[in-house]
Amino acid sequence: MAKNRQKHPIAFGGQWRRQLGLSLSGVAIAGTIFLGIAYLGLKIYPLYYERFLVIQVMDTLVADRKTARSNEAQLRFKFLRLAGLNGITVIKQTNIHETFNVVEPRKKGQPRLLVVTYEARSPLFADLDLLLKFHQERMLGEGEG
Repeated sequence: MAKNRQKHPIAFGGQWRRQLGLSLSGVAIAGTIFLGIAYLGLKIYPLYYERFLVIQVMDTLVADRKTARSNEAQLRFKFLRLAGLNGITVIKQTNIHETFNVVEPRKKGQPRLLVVTYEARSPLFADLDLLLKFHQERMLGEGEG
């Protein structure tokens, strides 16, 4: 009479299988990396979202044919009004002269250039901040001539 031998739960066909998966420390390290990347993403997203809003306002100004003939003060006023409607907080009345410029063409008949340059800052932790510099240019109208 042969005894029914049960195979060892890890053994398969008489050979040992390697255990697959992560250890607890591996899960902790992977989780820490994932949370770190997610934290950076949550800090960067609002800055880039506001950048896209600034680009949208610039495109709205460029699309309006009346703004092609406007002077720089009128363009700044229109930009601030649209920025306020869209909830843009990095460009305000106090810093509009440093961030918003209209560059005149070098040759007659060329379009003017609408330039917005600003820095966006977000605190990461302790004394470490995330600083992003943005520079956007759009051609304003088709020029005169």
